[in-house]
Amino acid sequence: MTAGLLCGAVVTPGWSAIGFGLAIGAAGGSIRSLEAAAFPRYFGTVHLGSIRGFVVAVGVGSTAFGPLVFALVHDATGSYGPALVGTAAIPACVAVAALAVLPPRRAALLASG
Repeated sequence: MTAGLLCGAVVTPGWSAIGFGLAIGAAGGSIRSLEAAAFPRYFGTVHLGSIRGFVVAVGVGSTAFGPLVFALVHDATGSYGPALVGTAAIPACVAVAALAVLPPRRAALLASG
C-alpha cells in the first residue's frame, strides 16, 4: 500500500497507471486474506464477529474520511501528491508495528475460544 500511494504521486497515463492500479488492488485484496487468517489466530473465535464488525466500521469510516482529507490537501496545494506521500506513512508505520507483534501463545488461544 505504501508503494502504491507513493507511486500515485508520480503516476502518468499508461503503464505507470496500470502499475499503480495493480499495487493498490493487490494491497487491498491481500489485506482481506490476511484478516481472515490472522483474526482467529490472534483473537480467537468467540468474539470474532464483533471484532470484524469494528474493523469494517473503521474501514468504512476511513473510506469516507479519506476523500475529505485528500480534497483539503488538494485545495491547499493544488496537487494530490502531498496527500499521497503523507498517507503513505500510515501503512508504513503499520508494517513496522506488525514486526513487533508477538504470535499468540497456545494457552491464550484456548482460553479465548
